[in-house]
Amino acid sequence: MKDSINIALNKIVGLSKNYNGEDYYFERFKEISSGRICIFTHKTPLHFSELEIPEFLESLTDPISKDFKDKALMHQNTKALNGYTPSAENVELKSTLMEMLAKVKGTPAAIPQAKAVCEIANTMINIQKTELEMVRMISRSKEKY
Repeated sequence: MKDSINIALNKIVGLSKNYNGEDYYFERFKEISSGRICIFTHKTPLHFSELEIPEFLESLTDPISKDFKDKALMHQNTKALNGYTPSAENVELKSTLMEMLAKVKGTPAAIPQAKAVCEIANTMINIQKTELEMVRMISRSKEKY
């Protein structure tokens, strides 16, 4: 894969864009054979020849829906965890962390802000872990009686 294509594709990783009337969140990409590239999205992989990539990139526009990625992540999490539906706070936390990751990739000056967001996220996770442990302890104490 040409360096220019590699650089251009790296710029869309972590972004949400509209392609052919559908919103996608671009997760990663890889060259699957000489001249064939697979772009992984939150929905389905997109396959292109190396020659098609510039036209593909030019056709990308801003997403139509602002919350499609959160809904897709919730749907994927629900399927993966057999019926568990993440709380709105967890979905928002994941979305915020992904936005910060994209921001840091594009603007290294955002690193202090990203560190602050990560500290808050870690605190929220620790609170949830404590709550889960408390629920386990209460469940165990109820089983004894």
